[in-house]
Amino acid sequence: MAAYNMIKKEDIPTPIIDNKQRKKVKIAENLEDRRFSTLYIIRRFIIYFLGIQRRRITNKPDIQKNANELRQIFEDLGGFWVKTGQLLALRTDLFPDEICEQLIRLQYEAIGFPMALVRSTIESELGAPMEKIFKDFDETPLAAASIGQVHRATLRSKRKPVIVKIQRPNLAEAFKRDLDLIKVVANLFISLNFMSYLRLDEAVSELDKIFNEELDYRYEASNTRNMRKTLKPHKIYVPKIYDKYSKRRVLVMEYIDGVLASDYIKVSNRDPVRASQWEDENDFDAEKVGEKIFISLLRQVFEDNLYHGDLHPGNIIFLRRSKVVFIDMGSVGSLDRDLRVTYNEYTNALTYGDFSKASNYIDIIRLLH
Repeated sequence: MAAYNMIKKEDIPTPIIDNKQRKKVKIAENLEDRRFSTLYIIRRFIIYFLGIQRRRITNKPDIQKNANELRQIFEDLGGFWVKTGQLLALRTDLFPDEICEQLIRLQYEAIGFPMALVRSTIESELGAPMEKIFKDFDETPLAAASIGQVHRATLRSKRKPVIVKIQRPNLAEAFKRDLDLIKVVANLFISLNFMSYLRLDEAVSELDKIFNEELDYRYEASNTRNMRKTLKPHKIYVPKIYDKYSKRRVLVMEYIDGVLASDYIKVSNRDPVRASQWEDENDFDAEKVGEKIFISLLRQVFEDNLYHGDLHPGNIIFLRRSKVVFIDMGSVGSLDRDLRVTYNEYTNALTYGDFSKASNYIDIIRLLH
C-alpha cells in the first residue's frame, strides 16, 4: 500500500519540452466583470451565421475563418461561454475538425488573474496567511482555464511539492448570469427549429450540471479520492488530495513531475526523432501505454461504473517505464444499467465487425441518453 502513496523519484521522467519554450500564462491585471445583454449575444451569433451563409452563397466558403471567428466569440464573451466552447470542441461527430481544433484551444489559452486575487482567495478559504500554509509559492501560474488557474507550491507542514488550484473571482455570479443567457439563446433556437441536430436542450442540461459541480472544488476532491481507489487496480496513478487545505474555491493536491500527453503528442508530430529519443531515455512504450489507457476506460465503464469524463491529453501524465497518471477529476460520471448494457452490446458489435448492428445500438444509446 505504501508504494502507492506517492510517486517515486525514479519514476520521474526527463522533460520532453524545455520550459523556456512554453508560453507563459497571460495575466489580466484588471479583471473586468463583463456584462453582455441577451440581445448583444444573439446579435453576435446571428452575424456569425450570416457571414457563413454569405460566404457559402458567393462560393467562397472558408472553414478556417468560420472556426477562428467562432473561437473568438466564445473568448470575447468569456465566463461560462468558454466552458460551452470546450464542450462543443468534443463533438467531433457534429463539427468539422477545424472547428473542434480551434475550440479545443479554449482549454489551454485562458487569461490568468493576478497574484493579489490568488492570495485573497486562498486566505479567505483557508483562514490563514499564505506564508503559514506554504513554505514557498510560485506566483507564475502553470496554467489557466475557464474555472480557475493552478500554481506550484510547497506545503509548510508536509514539506511536499503540491499543485494549488484557485477558482476565478466572482465566478459563481458570472456563470449563473451566463447560463441564464445561454438558456434564452438555446430556447430561441429550439423554438425556431434551428440547428436542432445539436440537441441544445441536452447541452443546456449538461451545462447546468457543470454549473453545480465544477464551481465547488469539494466535488473534485471527492471524485479524486474515489478514482484514486478504483484506478489503483488498473495501474493508473491519481494524485493525492490534501483534504485539510481543500475547500470550495481552493484545491491542493500532490504535484506530479511528469510529461503531459499533450506535450508528447505535439513533439511526436513535429519532431519524431526527439520523441523516440525521449522514449528510449525513459523506457517508454507508446503502444503499451495506449493499450493500458484503453483497457482502463473499458474497466471504468463496465467494471467500476465510475469513469473520467474529461480524459483529453492535457489530463494525462506520462512517467518512466510507461507509467500513467490521470489528473483533473472535475468531471466524473457513471451510467445507468440499461445504457451500460446497450453500450456493451455496441462495443461487441464493433469487435465482431457488425457495423450495421453497431449503428442500431448508437440510435438506442441516443434515446437512452
